[in-house]
Amino acid sequence: EETEAENNRQMKLIIENEDLMNERIKEMEEKHKMQQEMLREKLRAEEAVDKCVGPIFSHAEAPAKINRWLARNPGWKWNGQWMSKNGTSYAGMIRTIRGHKYTSLC
Repeated sequence: EETEAENNRQMKLIIENEDLMNERIKEMEEKHKMQQEMLREKLRAEEAVDKCVGPIFSHAEAPAKINRWLARNPGWKWNGQWMSKNGTSYAGMIRTIRGHKYTSLC
């Protein structure tokens, strides 16, 4: 009888732990779903494009040249990347578009 009682006690603990684990899994799935939706909303709210900023001849020159472009084009942020192509240079730019009507600057 003691063995049977011990087995029943262990079985009860296993079932309780399984229920608790299932609750935690459900909570984690809900949190993951919320985080995915927040990311989707953020992605819908931003436009990311490469903008022509004029020729850049070195990494040292890039921030100053890009900051001049940013000063003339409010609302944009530089993502830290740039490249040269076809005799000029382009910088990766991001801007928030949610709730704003805008027209292309190009």
